[in-house]
Amino acid sequence: MKTITLQQLIDKNACNDQLELFKKHFKKEGEVTREKALKYAQVFDFKWAANNLLDDTQKNLYDETCAPALKLYNETCAPAWKLYEETRAPALKLYEETSAPAWKLYEEACDTASKLYEETRATAWNLYEETSAPAWNLYVEACATAWKLYNETRDTAWKLYDETCAPAWKLYDETCAPALKLYEETCAVAFVDVYNS
Repeated sequence: MKTITLQQLIDKNACNDQLELFKKHFKKEGEVTREKALKYAQVFDFKWAANNLLDDTQKNLYDETCAPALKLYNETCAPAWKLYEETRAPALKLYEETSAPAWKLYEEACDTASKLYEETRATAWNLYEETSAPAWNLYVEACATAWKLYNETRDTAWKLYDETCAPAWKLYDETCAPALKLYEETCAVAFVDVYNS
């Protein structure tokens, strides 16, 4: 059996998350076996490994082996994804419609306060210290109030969006999980077989 070393992954610019996982599970070196591939199929990014650790011929064989499982995954998930998108679209529209007026109010409040600040500052340059500070404070207070209202409105709208989409997302996850697991395990084993050939 061949091995993969931490140094190989570093040399190929693996992301920090994958490096940390490799160190956690294998320290500096791990033997590439089917058992480990199945155990870590949903932990390690075998697609990245195939793209970076296999030569072109091996990569083509890996892709050919994974293709049927990917097709099954896509076919399994498509109806659930469609339902999720159909649920999400009106919820997102409602979120945007609810948040937009609050954002507009915030911008208008800040624009008005900004104009007042600029007018006060411009006309009272000689009294800058006396007039700018209070005008600036008014600007900050006006924006803060509008910002608070915007955040409250946005948070309420986002909560409604999340609550609306959550059941569809859960269904999507539940529908796709077995197919994703099969795909990841198929590709993990394919990687091992090709890597060790």
